[in-house]
Amino acid sequence: MGILSTNEKRQLVFTNVEYKFTLTFPAGWMVWNEAYKSGYVQVFNYPQELASPKGGFVGKSGLNKIETYILNSNVYTRSLEYPEKEISSENIVFGLNTFTKTRVELQDGEKFVSYYIQVPETNKFLNVVIYGDEKNFSVLETVLKGL
Repeated sequence: MGILSTNEKRQLVFTNVEYKFTLTFPAGWMVWNEAYKSGYVQVFNYPQELASPKGGFVGKSGLNKIETYILNSNVYTRSLEYPEKEISSENIVFGLNTFTKTRVELQDGEKFVSYYIQVPETNKFLNVVIYGDEKNFSVLETVLKGL
């Protein structure tokens, strides 16, 4: 179960009640649906009417989407539907947390970065992914440093 709120800085705040973590997104990011109530969240830095029918981002300067999932593994799973051109992974440290960071470039040129963070006291992983304009990928690291 998830709760969505806005803080005094007008930032979007997502709290996952079941796994006890909170993510704070920059001011101006928005949610388009109510999936967050089930613990899954998608946030966007642009209005829904600018989205492409397939959800792709190639060539769309400044547009990004962040998604979160709870998974049983911290290993990227290859996709048959979205074939990959290149995949690389590394472990990075933010404060006391070690994350697995995976960079993916798809055959169509779309790129995304995926982070896997162990949920304390569980065998689960929080997977947080940013899609879209690479110039904004650092936003996600800022969000994750708040964990």
